Amino acid sequence: MRALRSRTPAAPVTADDALRQLFAQRASDVAAAPDIAGIALGQAKRITRRRVSIGGIAAAMAFVITLGTAVAMRDWWITDESTGGGGGVNGVAGLGEVEFDATATESAIDYSPIALRVDVTVDNRIFDSASDKWLSTGGTEPATVVRVPLGWLAGDTSGIRLVQYDGTTKTVASGRYSWAVSGDGSLIATVSGTQLSLRQVTLHGGVEVASTTVPEGDTPVGFVASTVLLAGATGKIDAWQTGGPVDESELTYVYGSAQPVTFGLIASPGSGRPCLAQVSVGVGGLRKAAMAGCHDLLAQGLRRSAVSPDGRHLAVPFDGGMWIVNLARSVLAFAANPAAPPVWVATCASDGDATPVWQDAKTVVTTAHGAIISCGVDGVQRDVRLPKDVNASARLVSNHLP
Repeated sequence: MRALRSRTPAAPVTADDALRQLFAQRASDVAAAPDIAGIALGQAKRITRRRVSIGGIAAAMAFVITLGTAVAMRDWWITDESTGGGGGVNGVAGLGEVEFDATATESAIDYSPIALRVDVTVDNRIFDSASDKWLSTGGTEPATVVRVPLGWLAGDTSGIRLVQYDGTTKTVASGRYSWAVSGDGSLIATVSGTQLSLRQVTLHGGVEVASTTVPEGDTPVGFVASTVLLAGATGKIDAWQTGGPVDESELTYVYGSAQPVTFGLIASPGSGRPCLAQVSVGVGGLRKAAMAGCHDLLAQGLRRSAVSPDGRHLAVPFDGGMWIVNLARSVLAFAANPAAPPVWVATCASDGDATPVWQDAKTVVTTAHGAIISCGVDGVQRDVRLPKDVNASARLVSNHLP
């Protein structure tokens, strides 16, 4: 009888099986032949996997190289001219070490010019940057102009006047005085000879609230809160509080502040170099609270350096530029290493005789090479765009606002 065929069709022969059968027929006379077909198939599959892996790695490397080349080419093509503004680049670092805050950012740095946001004076006129209007100081060209909450205090040889926002002027003090304004602009200290007078600034002018006798040669240089700071003939800073005596300190200078804690300079006991010190004021006068590093350039901008409104930074102009010091970090750096200088977090261009003015807590404005520029605590320098009737020879007006 013929054998019955299965109704189920045989499974098709795969390429692997066909190759195995071919090798089996050719090597049937070899006893215990190894599975040559399996070995060949395994090698083929390993080669295929290896080629796929190498290809993937090569593709990834090509992508990284292409991306890096694109970034490098972008940096190469972007020049100073393409940033906009002749002065809109970082200033040249001066002597000493500069430590910058390395804060990562995903946005491009903006070097475009900014609007004028501080007041300026030309002759006997004041330009109010908030209203874009000129006002008269009501007399001859003032030697000093200070912005206060009620307007501007302008002083010349005839006295000190309050120039209000509508142009009205009121006499604060008549005669020739050396004077200084408190950090919030509410008080003014005047000295004539050995007589110190403390006046409150009102819409009606100056109202005397206290007075005292000071040593010959003392001149007011600022306030720490309501304490009057006086530069003495001995080269030290004296302090006076209402109702108390004039106290001499060991400090050679103190930067004015609306807060009871500020910074000043003290001579290094060993070398006499100017050293930055944290200063507190209390019943006993001015006291050194902590050191913040020494540097010779601190003396160059002695009476022109300015503390930011929040008390965190100090703008120090010198012959060739301006440094911005982070005060809190300077205290920490000195505590960790007494040889550490103050921590400079930004450097910008500036005239050597410039008096910088803080526009806000993060931006200071100064003059440099016939232009007015701004410098941020992040180190970004930008041109200041001036109104059509203001030129770069205008003098910056100090801000004493709360």
